[in-house]
Amino acid sequence: MDSVFAWLQRAGLAGASVILRLPLTIAILHAAILRAGGLVFAAPESYVDRVLAHQRSRLRTLPRADGAELADLAGEVLPLVRLERVLGTTCGEGEADSERETCRVVVVSSGSFRYALLVDAVEEIQEIVLKPLGPAAPKIDCFAGTSVLGDGRIALVLDLTAVARRGRVPPSRTERARGSEARSPEAGPEREPLLLLAGFDGTYTAVPLDSVSHIERIGSASVEKVGEKLFGAVGGRPIELWAGGSANELSEIRRREGLFVALIHAGGRELGILSPRVMEAVDSWTEAGSPCDRTGGMQAVLAGGRIARLVDPARLEAPPESSDPGDGEQAEKPPCGTVLVVEDSQFLRKRICGILRRAGHRTLEAGNGREALEELKSGVHSVDVVVTDLEMPELDGFALIEAVRRDPELRRLPVLVLSALAKEEYVACAYEAGADEYLLKLDPERLIASVAKHVGRREGRTGFEPLPAGSGDGNHARNGS
Repeated sequence: MDSVFAWLQRAGLAGASVILRLPLTIAILHAAILRAGGLVFAAPESYVDRVLAHQRSRLRTLPRADGAELADLAGEVLPLVRLERVLGTTCGEGEADSERETCRVVVVSSGSFRYALLVDAVEEIQEIVLKPLGPAAPKIDCFAGTSVLGDGRIALVLDLTAVARRGRVPPSRTERARGSEARSPEAGPEREPLLLLAGFDGTYTAVPLDSVSHIERIGSASVEKVGEKLFGAVGGRPIELWAGGSANELSEIRRREGLFVALIHAGGRELGILSPRVMEAVDSWTEAGSPCDRTGGMQAVLAGGRIARLVDPARLEAPPESSDPGDGEQAEKPPCGTVLVVEDSQFLRKRICGILRRAGHRTLEAGNGREALEELKSGVHSVDVVVTDLEMPELDGFALIEAVRRDPELRRLPVLVLSALAKEEYVACAYEAGADEYLLKLDPERLIASVAKHVGRREGRTGFEPLPAGSGDGNHARNGS
């Protein structure tokens, strides 16, 4: 390190940061020993969240638009990777393993990927010595090396990130850092995956996949109408159901034999979206420029080659009396602050504004950083907090934050970043630009709590002071520098 420091001084790179990434191939690590297709594999324990026992015949899967699969794990819907199929490994012993009814599902979190890895068996956790494959072995991207186990067997050590890529697992959060190769304008903004459901009237409904906890199958006889609402017996408990449009007529539902319920959790309340058929999960979709209902709670989208209504779960879960009366203020609860929401996706912008209005705040909207600056400098509204995305056309979130901090009239205004970009490079760049807090999309309760904190600080004293470190409650909070 002394020689590196001397080189940096000679190069005039004062204040440079050096990040050392130690290769996994020189390590002793704890690993879960797996069997699939008759071969033995090792998965680094630090990437394994949990292991579930399943019956092969009862493992519920859903198709993806690209031909891959999703697994419904009764609490989480995740991309499914069948290790034996992805690696193309089967030998005599593997055929016996694969014929057994019991299998294991390993929930993996590796880098930006989170997925379910299907294997024949999980044996135990062992401490192993990782050795490189060696120059004689061909470059195989799914393996980080090998290890000789205590009983003499040779285990191939999995590179779980490479396994995810080969299994066509979509990143749970965007992996690109600011300053990396820019996406072409034709590529459009990053989209969260959608679950596409068939409707009772020949239409389709799409719902953000990350809001779906799991999917249950129920009989039509278990659905009843109480007042103006539908309820169904799901997992032995009554759940309020939403079927959309004319499908709320019980006679239409009773014509179907088997129904599916996509369960959504938010705000401590559970709601089921009722459908006669689960279609697929899609990553690529295009939204229309205007809402397809009067309240603006649904957007028309083209997903999987079908036109569907994109449902905002936050609006569906709100009781009727608390739904938004329009673009104005809430009637029952006086606003406690004015929040400028800067987001280029109209659907997400409406969703975020709805969450904040139900918490009692006034909301203003901007589709990019340029529109936000025009709103702030106009002086028409007194803004208490800015909530901004990062990737936007014309003027992105980083440039918006820098412009706010340079303006003498605006520089004390709290700016919260609300983004799907979880990589540390994005977080560091946002704080360097002057962000006060960095939140990940989209946890409504955390967003409400963070906005309330900053509004309260604005009301409590003249001028804004940054929050102390660690106050982000699991997200990133500015350290006060």
